[in-house]
Amino acid sequence: MMRQWKKLLSLIFAFIMVFTVNTTALAAEAQSTDASSTVGTLTIFSANDGGSSSWNTSGHSFIAFKNTSSSSIRVGGLNVGSGHEITIGTWGNKSQHTGIWYNLESYFVNNTGAYSNRVSLSMSVTQSDINTINNIISNNDKWSLTNNCTSFAIKVWNNVSNAILSGGIPNTPTALMSSIKAKSAHQTGRSIRNTTPIGYVSNGSFVSVTASQLNNVSVANETPVMDTVIGNAEFITPIDMNPYSYTAE
Repeated sequence: MMRQWKKLLSLIFAFIMVFTVNTTALAAEAQSTDASSTVGTLTIFSANDGGSSSWNTSGHSFIAFKNTSSSSIRVGGLNVGSGHEITIGTWGNKSQHTGIWYNLESYFVNNTGAYSNRVSLSMSVTQSDINTINNIISNNDKWSLTNNCTSFAIKVWNNVSNAILSGGIPNTPTALMSSIKAKSAHQTGRSIRNTTPIGYVSNGSFVSVTASQLNNVSVANETPVMDTVIGNAEFITPIDMNPYSYTAE
């Protein structure tokens, strides 16, 4: 009888151990695949006029953020509503503002057919990543030939992604295109939502720019090095990290 009890207790103990191990394993697996901390998708884009040389300075590079969470998320100077996407890029040839613009690329893609040969790479991001991106935006509202649109896009991407990209030396959209194409997950011609407002941040406030003010504005960003004195195009406008009243729609 004692042997039978010992055998029964051994079986019960073994069952408890197996159940505990399996439960722990399942919990660990759920934790490792849980995407609840993901709040959106970051995409880096680059396009040029079709030339293949890395010294080709034509074109433009920029980033986009899509909010996949159920709440509004602040990215730079805009509150991005659930399900909405914004584009962010630096510009050196816009008379209203030299530095970061919001949704200017979105406007050009959907209203002028710009960047038709664009390539892109996307990744999921957490709120911690957004905090890093916001810090970069706060300190990079500027443009120069040596700190251009490609430099900005790569700086944002490489600070939150393990898929490190290169823009060449000096940074050019063409070199970034080649780096993106080297990644198996890249896309060509990925669609971009037509989003408003279009504008920039100045003295802590978002300045909205209407479509009529963008008429006859060039979609190109870069300027040949030989035609520009390095440093003359750089202006810095700090971004107040408090949320603004404008919401991307």
